[in-house]
Amino acid sequence: MLAAKHKKIALEQVELISKIAKATSNKIIEEFEKSNIKVESIPKGIEELSSIKDFMTGLPKELEKNQKIIKDCMEIYATLDQFHHKFEDEEEYDKMWRVYGAPQETVNRIEKQQGFLDKEKEKFMKQMENHKKDFNAQISELENETSSFKKYIDGDAYEEVAAIAKNIKQRIDEANEYAKTINNRETLVEFEEVTDYTSLEAMKKEFMAFYQLWVTVEEWRKNHHSWIHDPFDEINPQSVEDISDNSNKVMSQVIRAFRDKELPEILKIAEGVKNSVEEFKPQVPIVVALRTDGMKERHWDMLTAKIGFEIKPYEGFTFGKCMEMNLIEHTENICDIGEKSGKEY
Repeated sequence: MLAAKHKKIALEQVELISKIAKATSNKIIEEFEKSNIKVESIPKGIEELSSIKDFMTGLPKELEKNQKIIKDCMEIYATLDQFHHKFEDEEEYDKMWRVYGAPQETVNRIEKQQGFLDKEKEKFMKQMENHKKDFNAQISELENETSSFKKYIDGDAYEEVAAIAKNIKQRIDEANEYAKTINNRETLVEFEEVTDYTSLEAMKKEFMAFYQLWVTVEEWRKNHHSWIHDPFDEINPQSVEDISDNSNKVMSQVIRAFRDKELPEILKIAEGVKNSVEEFKPQVPIVVALRTDGMKERHWDMLTAKIGFEIKPYEGFTFGKCMEMNLIEHTENICDIGEKSGKEY
């Protein structure tokens, strides 16, 4: 009776060891399969090829780390063999030998893949050279467009010119990013000398004055017209402040940039916008005050009493109407009431 009980316990222990062997071998095989898939993956470009090669370079150390795990797993199988344990599934015996031979199998795959990757590297390098030729043509086109951009001197065509400027700026930015990509790929394939694309940064720096001029002209003229003619209650006071300040700042920079370039027509456009901003600047605190969220009917009544004539929003009311009232003379009273309404809001 006791002997049978001991035998049962022994069999249960062996079965437990068997489960551990299965789990361990499955885990080892799974990890090696992941590595083999990465080793044998087909790169789509230089970056992926470099990533695979780096992975392959680091695998030997990983294989060394796995040797102890494999050794422990084989010892478990040896223990089961001592107890004459028979697996129900013959596949388990195959797994045992797969675990044993996994490191060498991975080494063999690495050696085989190395030749394939070398050929892929040559292919990608040829593709990159062709791409560089096309890219150089794009750079030449951008150089021609930026160097001739001074031909745009019609201030009334600001929307069209601003659109062209934005397009060129976007293409310069994209070209700079692609130049970095090419240089990175050249480094990955160990070119002796990476291609010099510093001319792109110089091009961008030279073009930025034109870009800032026309984009700011467009922003200022569109918004300035909107503030004066669109419904008063649609005005965003923060936007009025921000755009006025930015336009004034940018135009000052642009005027300095063009002053010594002998481009009088373009300088005239910049100075015209600068003057328009300066002329409108005293109106900004009035807009901000009158468009304060807390402005209620009683505040408009207070304002009317203060300045001596009626001022109150009505259908079709615009800030242009306010400008016709010459409210600048009453800026202090308007700002005081606007501040008061804001605190009460």
